[in-house]
Amino acid sequence: MKRCFLQNVALWAVVATVLVAPAFSQSTSLLHKAQLFDEILQTQHMREGLVIPTVIQVTEGNRAYTNSSLEDVCIWTGEYVMTESMRYATTHEPKARRLAERSMRALLKLEAVTGVPGVVARCFVRTDTPKIDEQAFFFPHEWHDSPTMPGYRWLGDLS
Repeated sequence: MKRCFLQNVALWAVVATVLVAPAFSQSTSLLHKAQLFDEILQTQHMREGLVIPTVIQVTEGNRAYTNSSLEDVCIWTGEYVMTESMRYATTHEPKARRLAERSMRALLKLEAVTGVPGVVARCFVRTDTPKIDEQAFFFPHEWHDSPTMPGYRWLGDLS
């Protein structure tokens, strides 16, 4: 178990090093890199427990446009749940369990939001009306109002 956890820490740290390499020195420990990456993940790529892999930050123009890469949310969130579960199994840190449970609930919500047992959404967003970035997404006709969760919309087409 410990080896698996450390491999996941190493994977996240390698990704963190590539993404934010200028913030690290040669002497920065692997654990410290993983902690810094987790901070970025929690503050910029987490939405209601789902891991949003790519977030497009608007610097000019209409601030309502907040498009993100939402089609692979299940995969990345599942990987994250596995990583936090392994961290909890190895360290027994309550925070790891809490984070794994939060994201597992989000994965279950991907089915609940569709209103059809067995049908899983690619992603969901909290909004009462279509958002402007739905039209920029590659399947704008695949966004639906949730019949079971008022105030949510979900992305279909699990191709």
